Amino acid sequence: MSTFQLTNAPPSILCPFRVVVDTREQSAFRFEGFKGDSKQKYRPLFIETVPAALFAGDYSIEGWEDQIAIERKSKDDFYSTFISDRDRGEEQLRKLDYLQKAFVVIEASMEDVLRGPDRDMEDDNRRKQRKSMFRSLIAWQQRRPKIHWQFMPSRQLAELYTFRSLERFYQDVTSGKQVIERGE
Repeated sequence: MSTFQLTNAPPSILCPFRVVVDTREQSAFRFEGFKGDSKQKYRPLFIETVPAALFAGDYSIEGWEDQIAIERKSKDDFYSTFISDRDRGEEQLRKLDYLQKAFVVIEASMEDVLRGPDRDMEDDNRRKQRKSMFRSLIAWQQRRPKIHWQFMPSRQLAELYTFRSLERFYQDVTSGKQVIERGE
């Protein structure tokens, strides 16, 4: 694995893949402050990102964009996409479903999501939205089993989960632990 020196810092490790960030992503993760694992003695990990228009999701691995994607959602974006503009949300899920591996990572816990959006709303409407959201989540998970739903209680954990999921995919594919059929 390549290493290089940042000014006044221990030798950093260059991540073996570049993270593709969709050009439409409005609140992109920076992927900073990560460390290698024990084999790399927990040295700082430098993760390169490259902007590109992705077919699906907000994050992928360069060269594997047709195989893996992660769609990131803040709590409010989750509601606006899957409740207020449901057709847009369904279209995003349809695109993710074409991929070998797909994730929806929400920057909120399931409990927080089910509490409803942060904006003001009558109690009756809030109760109806919670019921609708809960049932929709169950339906989406059963109808689209290739898409993994992850509720992360903070943006920091959502970023960590996003990177480590991409990293695991890369490690499994490059070591032969996961076979990916690529179209011609």
